[in-house]
Amino acid sequence: MAYLALISAIWGDVLAVTHRAVHRTSSTYAAAYDGFYAKAIARVEAWTALLPPHLQYSPENAARSIRDGYAGTFISLHALYHVTLMKLNRHARAAVLPLATIRRNIRGANHHALQLLGLMHVPSTSSSTSSSSSPGTVLQQRSATEAPTAPTIPFAGYAILTAVDILSAGGPTATLAATVDAIAASLASLTRLAAFWASARAQHKSVEQRLADILATFNDHGLGPPSSCGRYWGLPEPLEPVAGGRDEDLVYGVGWKVHFEALSAGG
Repeated sequence: MAYLALISAIWGDVLAVTHRAVHRTSSTYAAAYDGFYAKAIARVEAWTALLPPHLQYSPENAARSIRDGYAGTFISLHALYHVTLMKLNRHARAAVLPLATIRRNIRGANHHALQLLGLMHVPSTSSSTSSSSSPGTVLQQRSATEAPTAPTIPFAGYAILTAVDILSAGGPTATLAATVDAIAASLASLTRLAAFWASARAQHKSVEQRLADILATFNDHGLGPPSSCGRYWGLPEPLEPVAGGRDEDLVYGVGWKVHFEALSAGG
């Protein structure tokens, strides 16, 4: 499909540029990054505008794609969209970027990670969980009536793992239950994928362990560094290192205070 080819091309360019950028000198990095970021966002917005009405994302269109048999295509389109923007926002050099840009990117990466996990499953209305639920009970509240819709392609597993990695960096304590809920829901999609791909079995194991680590952090009352006064939670290490290490990672490489403030209201 032409729409899939177009977003794949943007994704490929983001991958190529972010990997090459680790070798760019600091004196030219910021200007080059700002220019590429603006062009990438413009291309993504133009792609979104090209989508016909039935391929624009909405819960109704997602349900329609399942009913009419093109859920794989529909979800692949939007998964690529979100992963492209996660990559674009996360992979940059904090040391040479202004704080406003860093905060924008952290919020962008987190937003698209949440959207990606929401895309990968469509729960029935009877199986929703309260955002005020204790994180320790979320797994018991997941209903067997949830219908995972992740396409049976290996990229879906990669997309889920990428989103979980970003979200498990943490945020304000008020977001903990919702984040646990989203990550727990992603396991159903990975279970389905694991029937087709060995890579999904490894990804399921990684996400399951990540969820256990988050819950252990909550149960131990270790919500972030002591100086955060319990207002912040997060895991200190990424699931997978990025090219260039922490110096090129705006999610795990900026310190908890910058990360927390970016995700807090008005940050």
